[in-house]
Amino acid sequence: MTAAAGSGEPVGREQFDELRRLAREATVGVRGPDSPGAARTRGWGSGFLVAPGWVLTCAHVLVHADGRHRGTGPDEELGIVHGGRTYRGRLAYHLAGPTAAAQARWTDGMEEPSVPSALAIQPDLALVRLLEEIPAQPCVWLTDRSGVPVGAAHLFGRQDGGQPAAEHWNASCRLVGQEREQLLLDADARVPRGISGGPLVDLELGEVSGVVKARSDTGTTVLAVPVSALRALTSAHHLPGTPDLGPRPYDALMRLHDRWHADRQRAGQGTTRTWADVQLKLPAAAGRKRTVLDRLRVLDLLAALPSPRPAVVGRITAEALGTPGRAFSPRLPTWRDGQGMLYTPDPTRELRAFLHFALLIAAEQDRTLQNTGDTESARHVEALRDWALWRSGELGPEDREALGTAARALPSTVLVEFLPVPYDDGGPVFDWTISLGYGGGSWTPAVAGDDPWGLSFERAVWKVERHLLDALEDADGPGGSSARLEVALPAEHLGTAVHDWLATRGAPVGLGRAVVVRDAARRDGGADPWAADRGADARHRWHKRWHGVTRAHGLHTVRLSGEGSGLGLDALREQPAGAVPVLCLAIDSGPGSVAASTVLESGYAVAVWSVDGHPPGPCGKECDTFHTRVSDLLGRPAGQPPEAVTIRELPDKIVELRRNAQDGDAEAAWAGRVVLLYDDAGNPLPSPAPPRVEFPPS
Repeated sequence: MTAAAGSGEPVGREQFDELRRLAREATVGVRGPDSPGAARTRGWGSGFLVAPGWVLTCAHVLVHADGRHRGTGPDEELGIVHGGRTYRGRLAYHLAGPTAAAQARWTDGMEEPSVPSALAIQPDLALVRLLEEIPAQPCVWLTDRSGVPVGAAHLFGRQDGGQPAAEHWNASCRLVGQEREQLLLDADARVPRGISGGPLVDLELGEVSGVVKARSDTGTTVLAVPVSALRALTSAHHLPGTPDLGPRPYDALMRLHDRWHADRQRAGQGTTRTWADVQLKLPAAAGRKRTVLDRLRVLDLLAALPSPRPAVVGRITAEALGTPGRAFSPRLPTWRDGQGMLYTPDPTRELRAFLHFALLIAAEQDRTLQNTGDTESARHVEALRDWALWRSGELGPEDREALGTAARALPSTVLVEFLPVPYDDGGPVFDWTISLGYGGGSWTPAVAGDDPWGLSFERAVWKVERHLLDALEDADGPGGSSARLEVALPAEHLGTAVHDWLATRGAPVGLGRAVVVRDAARRDGGADPWAADRGADARHRWHKRWHGVTRAHGLHTVRLSGEGSGLGLDALREQPAGAVPVLCLAIDSGPGSVAASTVLESGYAVAVWSVDGHPPGPCGKECDTFHTRVSDLLGRPAGQPPEAVTIRELPDKIVELRRNAQDGDAEAAWAGRVVLLYDDAGNPLPSPAPPRVEFPPS
């Protein structure tokens, strides 16, 4: 917990009573299931409801003396006691528990879970899935913070007793230390048997910050697990054959939790005070510009977005805090955990960081959702951005302007174009431009050449490299993955090793991002300025090929090699949708140039060739190797079933191979020879500027 977590002021009696009511309502007992006519089983421990249908408890509560997990055998069920009734449940997730020997002693009653023996067991958490619905089920509010309570706290549980109404137990406590990332607490009363798995409530903040784990021999020193330890939950902790939360269970559980609390705060949900209602009245909420309801609204919106990668959460959190490059340990797996790092003593700074965080997420989502067709997620992104921009009205004009800049979508692409100057002065000359792309053919110019009579291609490349690094850094922005570099080239230069650019200024650009080339003659904006001799249906063939290859169920290579392409124009056009032409000949002249032109004329949007293609003549062994490697890359390794590699994954696959080669993988070295033509018809090049009318001096 940060210094700003609580106010240090005592919680009023009314708020304390409400928090105690909310915690008691969500605290459950854990025992064996009821059997008709059988005596009531002895309680095993406690737990608490954290999301609809899910109970959090300690792992050691749910292990038999012989080491078997309770509730995981064939049709084996648990009993979850709530409101005077026992509901059926099953253990679904189990994080590290005690050794079998220790568990046997604990379960047989020979030894209770004590602080010394329990310290070595981490994190000792488990999730139980209810098999019956609890009517109007309550849920606790789980802290989003990484720290621990620093002020008043309260322990809750359900001790083993004869009547359900008598089982509830609670006592005040205070933090006295930490040991191995676990909390040591001093309780004001002796802690009875059966409280393991109950919630630890931070009274100053009105949230559950830990799980009660064990007690000392005296019964007043208590060990608890911070709620943040639940971030370690993965699909590897799932017990086969039990209900599950999908591939990212922690993320899924927190989404259920956050959306449940957001729903309870909406109109028409009854007259009972919620966790947020009580939190708003606590002294810790006084004077804060970032309110409890702000947090609830943003977490509700974030719960509707696709799951992020932890690295992205960390980068965006660091940027929002004004500390770019900061590393968080442990890592922040979800957006919820990132926003939990934004609490600061300065109310204005805290609100600004909170809104900046939301806007950076919106910009990142714009990038990741691009061309996915996920309109539902895009709608939630817009709602998040609109809310954050509206909420920024409480800030000063300078802060609002800075946040407005953050709200603009991050570019997904940097485009370099080489444009012909329309006269001949002893050889082709070019203008060049660098633009930032936002998808769907939306481009913003960043920088352009200013040589009035153009430059040779080699000189233009030199000029581009001087400006490219700045453009890439601007496009990458805070918290986002690297923008792709696309280079639109005239046909005679489509074999250029663009991925090796910037090698003299550090690492080659192709090691840090996807790099592709495009046919500079393919544009949707009017007549083709470079290839008027192409058929009127060239644009149609290009769009048809792109549409087909992006939806193909399988990809395969079409080998173009030897003395010529081996396939004529008609044969190439008849290839199936998943065909990807591969050429090992040099494409700057001769048969290789003819073959490359045939590929473009046939409308192919994706093709592969080599930067060091061989001159006209028969292929050698190195050609066979090159073609085999490309075929394997597309998912058809010899003797193995095809993998589901898609065209949209291909640029990143090549980057991965180049990085492997850089790390010494000789099997990946061939990727340094690859040039990938990747002409996305859904993201056409900008319309060309009108031709210049300047002439060189005589």
